[in-house]
Amino acid sequence: MNWKPRPAIAALLGLFSGPIALLYVGRGKLALSFVAAFFAICLAFMFSITGHSDNDFLRFAYWLAGPVVAFRCANSAKGGMQPWFARWFNLAGIAACAYGVVASVRIFLYEPYWIPSTDMLPTMRQEVHILVKKRPNELRRGEIILFKFALDQGYERISRVVGLPGDRITYSAKHLLVNGKETRVGRREDYLDLPFGDHRERYSNQLDGVSFDTLVNAERKEESTLMMKIPIRGACVQTEASLECKVPEGHYFVMGDNRDDCDDSRNWGFVPADGVIGSQGD
Repeated sequence: MNWKPRPAIAALLGLFSGPIALLYVGRGKLALSFVAAFFAICLAFMFSITGHSDNDFLRFAYWLAGPVVAFRCANSAKGGMQPWFARWFNLAGIAACAYGVVASVRIFLYEPYWIPSTDMLPTMRQEVHILVKKRPNELRRGEIILFKFALDQGYERISRVVGLPGDRITYSAKHLLVNGKETRVGRREDYLDLPFGDHRERYSNQLDGVSFDTLVNAERKEESTLMMKIPIRGACVQTEASLECKVPEGHYFVMGDNRDDCDDSRNWGFVPADGVIGSQGD
């Protein structure tokens, strides 16, 4: 049978999936190269090897390469026997399996997340990608979690767990106490907040064996960080410069590491346990 792929179909498939389009034109090794390139780009995103603008360019270049390369391969292909993987039912099966694997990983194992803000400086920079482990069995203090925002269930947030159910959280004079124990253990060199050039005081912290740094803006008044938008009757006592809460059952108290420039439980309340998507670990 003298089979030859159609360039228009190859280009159309390439708009949706470069590897599938290349399988259609009978270029199995090139399809594997596209898969390898995809994972290389993902790793570059995850480990912040490239900047945000570079990430956008790589994503666009990879997407554009699919239809262009597939079209050229189909256009230059010589007639011959059709490879098994280029047949429509096999292509559909390969695409379904690939989609099923990716969906299963995202649902049950890991969820990629893009950091949209500076809330977690200096631990996590803005506009970097991380992998979040799905459905943690038991959270611990100091762990970073991804959760559904209580005020908007369609919006996901990331922050650090500082209070478990039953814990007493006290935040006063820019110090965090968990069950009466100070979490700050030492002063480090100041942090330069780019691109604005503002300095932040940087402190090392310990919470149940988890070490992390926090930033404090010494010029920011304390009361500006304590503006509860959701009154929690019976759970928190707030003054102009301090906040003390007892974390209710089935909830967590979270705080960002960039203490004076973040939106966390001090502003909108507790995170329900059923709203936790996953954890990033320590």
